[in-house]
Amino acid sequence: MSYTEFYENGYGVSIISSEFSYGLELAVLRGNAENAEICYDTPITDDVCGHLDSETLADIIKDVKALPMPNHCVECDKPTFNITCDKCKEKEDNTEICDGCGESDCNGSCMAPIDEDPMSNCCTAPFTYPGFPDSDVCSECHEHADIQEEEDE
Repeated sequence: MSYTEFYENGYGVSIISSEFSYGLELAVLRGNAENAEICYDTPITDDVCGHLDSETLADIIKDVKALPMPNHCVECDKPTFNITCDKCKEKEDNTEICDGCGESDCNGSCMAPIDEDPMSNCCTAPFTYPGFPDSDVCSECHEHADIQEEEDE
């Protein structure tokens, strides 16, 4: 047995029962009859629901029908309960933030050395933008450093 239906809120259910399923089994779907995928991030479940009796099945269907319409990811426009979908959030979390300016899309462009004194005590190189004391990062080795002390002649 296999049955699928969709609701006005953008969700649906797929119900199966076969020798390969977990008895009477339900999956929450997101989408429509032309384009749907199993939804693993609803308040109802984060997996398929198996070994259901008819009363529990009816209760879950009622809950799916009552789900609020999902938001759409600000990055890729996929339906989600969050501002960004899980895939875009994952990309976001792996983004490196620049030590120099705190931006994620800097690519180190702010780390260009400046032509000002003082110099770092590790490599005798200038500090990164905006310079010491606002930045104590050496432009040569990109490590935190102190200023080089002037030698007495």
